[in-house]
Amino acid sequence: MAKTLSTNASITASQWQQIENEMSGSYGRVEFILNGTKINLEKRFIAENRLGILVFIDGKIDYSWSHADEPTPIAQQVWRKRSKSLYSAKQKAELLKGIGKRRAKEWFPNIDKKREWLEPYFTQFGPIKRQYRKLDGLELVSMGYQSQCAEKNTENNHEKRASHG
Repeated sequence: MAKTLSTNASITASQWQQIENEMSGSYGRVEFILNGTKINLEKRFIAENRLGILVFIDGKIDYSWSHADEPTPIAQQVWRKRSKSLYSAKQKAELLKGIGKRRAKEWFPNIDKKREWLEPYFTQFGPIKRQYRKLDGLELVSMGYQSQCAEKNTENNHEKRASHG
């Protein structure tokens, strides 16, 4: 069931519950506007037999936004932030034990550094809710795939009328 909602600067607790319900099944779709940019959440396969919630910015996902030295500001706001240490805890422990803390820091100056990147999907709804609640200017536009179909049908009808008239 699709629901088109009036745009409203703040999303209420009951709306967050509706959004969570929409995204909890095997499929779901929610559309937001963030400072004039359309943000779509869609439940889709992210790997074989693995569902995730993909985040589309103005209808697309461009992986270059996540791996650039300076990712786009909108991607930083709405995509999932990930990080991984360059050296695992086991590797660090072996280095420190084998050559000592001082030499390890000298020979491996980036021993404590982490690699950070953005991913255009979330595996659960909870992190989305925590991250998106902090965003100023986030407006809920619609929920459900039916709203997307209705929107396309309306556009097609307008195009047909324009071409016949």
